[in-house]
Amino acid sequence: MKKLLYILLAHFLIACGFQVSGDDLPFGGGNVYNASGTIVGVPSIGGVLITVNGVDLTVDEDGSFSFTEDLTEGESFDISFDAPGAFDCSLPESISLVSAEVEDLEVTCECGTPTQQAFTSYSAEGRTGSSLDPFFIYTPAQFISMQAVPAQADWDKSFVQVCDLDLDTLGVGPIGNSMNSFTGSYDGQGFLIENIHMTPSDPYYAVFGRINGATIENIHLKNVDIDNFGYGITYSAALVGGCESSGMIENILAEDITVDANDITSHVAALVGSMDACTLSKVLASDIDVSYVYRENGGLVGRALNGSLISQVGIKDLVLTSTAVSTGYYSAMVGRLSSSDITDTYIQNAALTTSASNSAGFVGWSSGNSNIEKSYIITSSTSGTSELAGVVGRIDTESMLSMNDLFVSNAINALSGSSGEITVDTSYGTISNSFYDNTQTCMGCSVTQTGGTAVSGTSTLFDGTSLALTSWDFINDWCLVTGEAPELRNIPGSTCN
Repeated sequence: MKKLLYILLAHFLIACGFQVSGDDLPFGGGNVYNASGTIVGVPSIGGVLITVNGVDLTVDEDGSFSFTEDLTEGESFDISFDAPGAFDCSLPESISLVSAEVEDLEVTCECGTPTQQAFTSYSAEGRTGSSLDPFFIYTPAQFISMQAVPAQADWDKSFVQVCDLDLDTLGVGPIGNSMNSFTGSYDGQGFLIENIHMTPSDPYYAVFGRINGATIENIHLKNVDIDNFGYGITYSAALVGGCESSGMIENILAEDITVDANDITSHVAALVGSMDACTLSKVLASDIDVSYVYRENGGLVGRALNGSLISQVGIKDLVLTSTAVSTGYYSAMVGRLSSSDITDTYIQNAALTTSASNSAGFVGWSSGNSNIEKSYIITSSTSGTSELAGVVGRIDTESMLSMNDLFVSNAINALSGSSGEITVDTSYGTISNSFYDNTQTCMGCSVTQTGGTAVSGTSTLFDGTSLALTSWDFINDWCLVTGEAPELRNIPGSTCN
C-alpha cells in the first residue's frame, strides 16, 4: 500500500515538472507490480495514451489496460497520460489496495478545467478568434452561444472544438442564416456533436445554416433530427443548409440522421441542402432517413451546382421517402447535379420510395456538363413510376453527362430498360468502362435506352479473368476480391488493403 502511494506521489511530481527516478523512491529491491484497470470518460475519438518508463501501453476499445512495472532500485520510473483536445487524464487520489497486484485501477479523463467547463460563451476565455488564436469550444453552452445574434459579428472567425458535445434538451439554431453567412472556419477535430433536435427558424436550416467560403471539417455528427415545416423553398440538412463560394466541407462522420420536410420544400438532404461552387469530401454517412414532398432533394446532397465537387463519399443504410410531386429529381446521392462532378463514391443498402419520375441512385436530374466516375451502387431498392434508374434519372437537352468506371449491382428494383441498366437516357450522356448486373428485375419500366455492359449475377462476378477491365486502375483506385464486386480504395470505410 505504501509503495503504491509513493508511485502516485511520483506521478504527481512528474506532472508538476519534476524528474523522478528510482533513486528518489524510499524503497527498492526489484519488486514487480502488475496493474490493470480502465479509463473512464474516454473521448469519442479515443486516442488516450498511457506511457510507463517510455513504453506505450495498449488501451483496448473499452478503455481497459494493463502493465507490469519492475521497481528495481536505480531504475527510472515514470507514468504519463496523453489525451486529445482539452481532455486531461489522471490516476485516483487514493487506492485502497494492500496487495502487490493492482486491479481495477480507474483512470479518469475529463475535458477542460472546472473554469473552462463553466464557460457559457465561446469568447469567455479571451481568445481573438484568429487562425492562430481560435475560439475553443469546451461546452454545449458555448456551442449554442455561436448562434446568438451578438455572435454574428464573429462568424468570420476560427473555432476549434476540443470536447465532445451533447446538445440534448438545448435549443439548437443555425450558425449562418439567410441574412448573414458563416464565413469563418470550424474544426471539430473529430469530436462528437450529438443529440441535435431542430425546428425551422430560417430558410437556411442546419447546424450551419448558410456558409460562404467557409471551412467545416473533422466533425462527428450523431443522432440529428431536423423537422422542417412551414418555410416553403428552403435549404435544409443536418450539417450545412447552403454552401456557397468555394466553401469546403470535409472529414465528416454522420450517423443516425433524420430529416423530415413534408411540405413544399426543396434542397433537402441528410448532410448538405445546396452546394454552389463548393467541395464535399471524405464523408461516411450511415443510418439515414430523409422524407420530403417537393424537388431537388437527395440522400446526401439536395443539389450541387457550378463546379461543385463530391468525392470520397460513402453512404450506407439510407431510406428516402417522397410523395405528391410527379417530377421530383430525387436520388440517394444528389437530387440535381449541374456542371459539377462526383467521383470515388458508393451507395450501399439504399431504399427509395417515391411517386415521382426523374429519380435514380446517384443523380435525379443532370444539367450542364457534369461527370460521374469511379463510383458504385450495391443492394439498393426503389419503388415508384418511370425514369427510375441506377445512376441518373434525367439528363437535360443541350447538356452532357460523362459516366466512367461505374458499377451497379443489385441496384434499384425499378431500373431503366428491361434488365437493370445503368441510365435512363443516353442521348446527352456518354458511358464508358461501366458494368451492371443484368439479373435484377425491372419493375414498371417504360423506357428502354440503356448503357453499360451487362454481367450476370454477383456470385461469379469479376473473377479476374472474365472481364478485361483494362481501363480500371486496380492499384490506386479499385481493389478486387475474386467472386465479389469491385471496391474503391479512396473512400471512408473501404476494406481494400
